[in-house]
Amino acid sequence: MEEQQIKIDSSVMNTWIDCIATEFDLFFFSSANESLIKQLGSSALIMNYNNFLQSEFHNKDTVNFYETWNLKEGIEKVCIVHLDIFPTLPKNIRKYIIEEQIKLNRGLIFNWNFVKELLRKVPEEKVRTKTHKLLSKYTLNYNDEKFLLIHAKLWEELHYNFKYHLILRLSKEYISNFTASKKTYKLLANKYPHISSYFNSYPEKNGANCFAATLAAISGAQAQTDWLIYNWVDFTTFHNGIELNQYKKVSISFKELEAEDLIIWMNKDGVTLHATFHLGYNYFFNKNGQSFILPWEIISLEELLTMWGKDNIMIYRKQ
Repeated sequence: MEEQQIKIDSSVMNTWIDCIATEFDLFFFSSANESLIKQLGSSALIMNYNNFLQSEFHNKDTVNFYETWNLKEGIEKVCIVHLDIFPTLPKNIRKYIIEEQIKLNRGLIFNWNFVKELLRKVPEEKVRTKTHKLLSKYTLNYNDEKFLLIHAKLWEELHYNFKYHLILRLSKEYISNFTASKKTYKLLANKYPHISSYFNSYPEKNGANCFAATLAAISGAQAQTDWLIYNWVDFTTFHNGIELNQYKKVSISFKELEAEDLIIWMNKDGVTLHATFHLGYNYFFNKNGQSFILPWEIISLEELLTMWGKDNIMIYRKQ
């Protein structure tokens, strides 16, 4: 076994950096702190949280950048704010808003220990000092820890090296520990040429998920793989797809797995959470989520079971 090595193409990295630079910020508020909203001014768009979830602002990018699946309960309002607004607010108001975002577990908030490591990657001391000063405007001490809130205008102004290493560091946190040997990798690439270009690589944009990756794998060389794999696919569409490709549930053990079998994880309510494609030799073509920092990987059965658990699993085989 060899340690996983997944390189990020420079053009992909530049696309990611540009993708994060949006024209607006999202701020979330509980009922207890709705009074802060008026501080954002008349240009802010204010939505009830449930309306936001149905709006154009709740899309593949905002879902992943702001990690909306991790938001805590109790959010009443969402404010969509032009990128120039937040930096102009009085310091005390910025602090109150940052604290509210920390409490509600909004994405794009980082522990300062993480940030300090990134600052060391900025090569010139003058630039590093300038970057530190810029970041300090958007930090807050909360529960004996220091946090940084990244917002649109700040991202726009940050040094390229800082942004590069922030994304690089985040991407490394989601890589599995081991991959196949070079010999096995080559064998699998020859066996599955329609998806081999995606082995151990990253998407350029948010959206591509495990269901799309699995459908692209089972649909074969005649399908439009490049189109299929980049879609965001819901679990109902996924099950329609595997049925179309003549996959049926089978009652077998992991020891009886064959190449091209699927493993599917369900929750206690029977909703499909994750799916992966067995390449053979107990290796799988897998993607763990829809974020662009989550790669398409070749990983082992052991790694999968560590990440997704051993319960509520179904195995499907092509009939």
